[in-house]
Amino acid sequence: MTKSWNSIRAYAEYMYKADAGLVPAIPVDLEVLEHREHVDQADRWFAQEVRPKGPGMRHRILVIEGKTGTGKTAYARSKGSHSRMCNIWNVAAISEDADIWILDDMVSTNSKYSLKALSQYEADFTGRYQWVKTMKVRPTVILGNSRAAITKCWSDIEGEEGEAWVARNVEWVYSGGRPFFVFP
Repeated sequence: MTKSWNSIRAYAEYMYKADAGLVPAIPVDLEVLEHREHVDQADRWFAQEVRPKGPGMRHRILVIEGKTGTGKTAYARSKGSHSRMCNIWNVAAISEDADIWILDDMVSTNSKYSLKALSQYEADFTGRYQWVKTMKVRPTVILGNSRAAITKCWSDIEGEEGEAWVARNVEWVYSGGRPFFVFP
């Protein structure tokens, strides 16, 4: 008989695993925009990246930068089943069964994360008081209001070499004040 709390906890987590990090796509049926180059650019990324990839194949990361209230989050959440972190890094909120991972308004004061890990086929993730978890990485969408706020959260991108890596591995969509949807 096991009397160790860690053993009991590990067994309970294994046997009664609940994937709280998986959310179905949110249906959005709103008016199509007239000036939609930014939406078309993001749609191309979804068409190319949201499909299974094998070992050795990387996903490019989509970053959507724009003003508050333009529908960035609703747009991303409408594209398939997803896991979403908002403001803080929380490994319990992500699922490898999701079509996409959404990092929404991550704040650098809470923690930084490895951008390069989010482009791998598989990576190890952890958080405060959480066990290390090896997961198959899903295509990742990062949402934010400014380039400075978004890049401040990256722990592994510095200097010219980091900028070159971003240029090769990140699709950057700048929406400015243009909305993704026309809200009623």
